[in-house]
Amino acid sequence: RSYSKSLQGGYTDGEYGYVGTDGPGDMGRIFKYSLPDWELVEISDPILIKHSNAISYIKDKNLLTVAHCTDGDVRGFAYVDPNTLEVVGYGETPIDCWGLEYDNANERFIVEVNWIHYIFDKDFNYIKELAYGDMDGTPQTLFVDGKYIYDVRYNVNWDTGHSRSTPDPTFGQNY
Repeated sequence: RSYSKSLQGGYTDGEYGYVGTDGPGDMGRIFKYSLPDWELVEISDPILIKHSNAISYIKDKNLLTVAHCTDGDVRGFAYVDPNTLEVVGYGETPIDCWGLEYDNANERFIVEVNWIHYIFDKDFNYIKELAYGDMDGTPQTLFVDGKYIYDVRYNVNWDTGHSRSTPDPTFGQNY
């Protein structure tokens, strides 16, 4: 079986970049790149990471989290060893999850769903929620740096003015 190189979630720890790819079925792969040259270091064997919509890193556990984010598995995620790129366990968020990010500076998870960021402590105890303004576009993934939440969205009709000069109803835009 061939595996897509359709990029899904990604993360960088400053030394390496990790990119999850989709399919077939519920299987995927993680590609590990050295920084800053983005030279390919390793590709995982096929692993059960499903859509791999978001990847984050829990520094004190030295584990990547990979959100599954499929219609049939909206709460599941995999714990992946960043050295071996093997799944070492699975977890589940307390609510549906479009994106999952671990905030190492504040030791908490951010779960994104329905245009809201839900903040949980490191044991998934609820802290608060943050609605984030307009609901244009579909949330894709997020990144947290300890101070800000960066939200990547997809919008079919949004024109970036960069890669396409007009809105594209087939492929859309990420922003």
